[in-house]
Formats: sequence, structure tokens, C-alpha cells
Amino acid sequence: MERPHCVTSLKGPVTPECFKKYSIIIWDECTMAHMRALESLNATIQDLLALGNGKAPFNPETGLIQFPSNFCTQVKSADDLMDVVFPCILPNYYKPDWIRERALLGPKNASVANLYLQALRMLPGNEKSYNLIDTFMDSSKAVNYPTEFLNSLDSPGCPPYVLHLKFGAQIFLLQNLESPKLCNGMRLIIKTPHSNLIEIMILNGCGTCENVFIPPIPIIPNDLLISFKACSSQSSWLLP
Repeated sequence: MERPHCVTSLKGPVTPECFKKYSIIIWDECTMAHMRALESLNATIQDLLALGNGKAPFNPETGLIQFPSNFCTQVKSADDLMDVVFPCILPNYYKPDWIRERALLGPKNASVANLYLQALRMLPGNEKSYNLIDTFMDSSKAVNYPTEFLNSLDSPGCPPYVLHLKFGAQIFLLQNLESPKLCNGMRLIIKTPHSNLIEIMILNGCGTCENVFIPPIPIIPNDLLISFKACSSQSSWLLP
């Protein structure tokens, strides 16, 4: 197996100012993404271009951009958001066709983590937690940093220190394991979280609805000032 790496080109929050600096956007393995994801990105970029060129509709009284009435459904709380995105979740959460049409997006990793935990509490069954085991690649440097410090690092593309799973939870893959069936970014649903491996169902791609077993795989981020390996009994290759 090749040495695992995690590469992130954009560091920090992605803001409109970021798009002004770049003349090209490269989407790694975009052919594995759903067609609607590509269409959404294209529509977003077209809207940004229209805004920058002064062609976006605006309210002449306030000077603010005016969105169409059917642009989105506004909610007052995260609970209301869950009810809109996942209506009647109990009889449907294990059905691939129903799950495949739904997803939650957040502006930051912390927002996504909170939404994931809230969605997890809506599912029946017992929850199983997995902790990362962070170690230095160079053992001579291990005495310079306590383990608690490594556990506190939130590197882009790496799973959280504690990953909570249960039957029906949605996650996605962080590594290319068996192309084209199991590739980076592929959506999965938890079937059975065991101690030393996890049984999952593939939600998209050529292996749709196929059940597979995945063992733990280490991740070595290369965008930090220190070099360490993130490894766990399961969660080193999954993100909610």
C-alpha cells in the first residue's frame, strides 16, 4: 500500500475573496461526485460572476441583492432544519434511495460536527465511539509534545478525535481503498460498527447498495508544521 497522505489546498474558511485570487478551480476526482453537486457548483459560480458583473437582481430601495422567493426554505432552529431535511426519519433512515437524496452542509467543520451529532441522536439503537491514536512519525520528537496536544489538532481532511457511529449513520470515505468501488469522498452508511472493522453500505458509485467490510487505515497529514500519524480502531478513514 502506498504511504497515505491527506492534502488540502485551501486552508482556512473559503470566502468570496478566495475566488478573486484564483483563475482555475480543480476538483479532484470530480467524476465520483453526484451530477447535482457539479451542477450546484456551476450555478454558484455563475451567480458569483453575475454578482461581480453587476447583473444580479437587487432591491432598488435597499441596494441589497434580491433572491427569488423560492430560493430556499428558512428555518428558525437546527431542530426545524432536521425536520425539513429528514422528515419521517424513523421509517426511512435505513433506505438507500431515501438517504441518497438528502444531505446537510455547514460553513465550518464545527457546524457539521454539531449537525451530525444531532442527526445521530434521532436514530434508534446504541451508539459506539472510536478514539484516534495519534503518534509521531519521528519517535525522538514524541517527548516534545504531549498526547493531549496531538489529540487537540484539527487537521483538514482528518476525522475528529472521537467519532460516534451507530446503525444508519451517514459518513464518507477519506481514502482510496478499492477503485472505483471505494474512493475518497464516497458516501457510506453504517451497517454494523464492530471493534476492529466496520460493515458499511455504499450509497453511490458502481458499488451502490453493496455491503463491504473496512479495516482501520492510518492517515498522515502533510499540511502541518509537525509530522504525526492519526490512527484508531476505526475512525482514521471516516468523516461524518
